[in-house]
Amino acid sequence: MLEKFRPSLFVDRASSLQADRMKSLGIRGLILDIDNTIAQSGRSRPEPWLQDWLAEIRQAGIQTSIVSNSGAKRSARFGELLGMPAFARAGKPSVRRLLEAAACMGTPPENTAVIGDQIFTDIWGANRAGMKSIRVKPVRPWREPVQVMFKRLLEWPLCLYFRSRGKTGGKGEDLY
Repeated sequence: MLEKFRPSLFVDRASSLQADRMKSLGIRGLILDIDNTIAQSGRSRPEPWLQDWLAEIRQAGIQTSIVSNSGAKRSARFGELLGMPAFARAGKPSVRRLLEAAACMGTPPENTAVIGDQIFTDIWGANRAGMKSIRVKPVRPWREPVQVMFKRLLEWPLCLYFRSRGKTGGKGEDLY
């Protein structure tokens, strides 16, 4: 039952993942969430480290896109700033926009990974779509809408449970 919420990998932030490591995992397409994954919730710009990391990822031939539950204007702005397609109002954990993004990048689901900060949206959606799921620590968890903070309270025991199951936990690696 809980396996559908288990991330393939845990990392501090997206930039913890090196391009060669992703390629060794078979990742050819990378879908990024916005809020508290690549930008502080509500901010209009990505985190400063993101551009250098994306350059490395793209140089390795890994395609990138954004899939966010945010509105169209916010998602489009991030897509424009980062030079990648953006899919808004995704309704994650719905798989529709995730599969659209993979198709846009030309990568099959099994060679696509989703990087996000929320178990019940990003990770569950990626797992449902047959993609690899990579959970990052939230950029600024104390600056979020109250409903997201409530979900964090529910996620916390799950993360502890998955991490307590050992290095691989039966599915992924714990890279924290």
